[in-house]
Amino acid sequence: VNFGGSVTNQSDGSISGYTGISGGNATVVNAGRISANGNGKAVVLTANDIVANQSGGLILGATGIYGSGGNQTVVNAGGIDGGVGGYAVKLASGGFLNRVVIDPGGTFSGSVDGGNTIGAQSMSTLELAAGTNSGAVGILSGLGVQFVDFAQTTIDPGASWLLTGANTLAAGATLSNAGTLTVLAGNLSDAGNVINNGLIVDDDPSIELGPLSGTGQVAVGYGAKLTITGTVPATQTFIVGLCGE
Repeated sequence: VNFGGSVTNQSDGSISGYTGISGGNATVVNAGRISANGNGKAVVLTANDIVANQSGGLILGATGIYGSGGNQTVVNAGGIDGGVGGYAVKLASGGFLNRVVIDPGGTFSGSVDGGNTIGAQSMSTLELAAGTNSGAVGILSGLGVQFVDFAQTTIDPGASWLLTGANTLAAGATLSNAGTLTVLAGNLSDAGNVINNGLIVDDDPSIELGPLSGTGQVAVGYGAKLTITGTVPATQTFIVGLCGE
């Protein structure tokens, strides 16, 4: 699929092969199944592509989505599966502006690699979106472990996300929160920068923050631990003793 072409795979559709779809300057919308045989890649992107995997859609291969070129956007509200030890999403490095957007309900099996290493001239962005269902809450685990090479992580306005398990913000990376971010049954260790213009809830067990900026709120629940090793502006509001979610 090249030169501005598009593919729409409906909910009852199935596309398969050693490579399910290969695109360049293309848009792929999937509500069905796109799969790769053997060690193949389900979707291969060469440059300036958009993949929108809708709720109920499945992209499945030894690598789910592979970017050989850059400026790629992947939006996932369904499932992207790279198998055990594989890549759900592997985007290219080399000065490209890559973006992975997750809607609440979107899942990944395997690593999600934004492509550009942290500190590179060009940034890859991981965007935690509000989705289309009002009040939906997303769940994410493995920031900095499963989800790597994202210098920018954003929580959109109106979005509500839970962080569970082990999550790390690497040195040189930035987390920008304009929604609600709750750490529940997990932790967040921050060696980068947090810009909080929404609400961060430390519900269980711990958050460790470096430099903190913005005009938002930080709420600490009973039994939770908040450690701040960097500067804190007077524009942040702290609430202590919040009941558990």
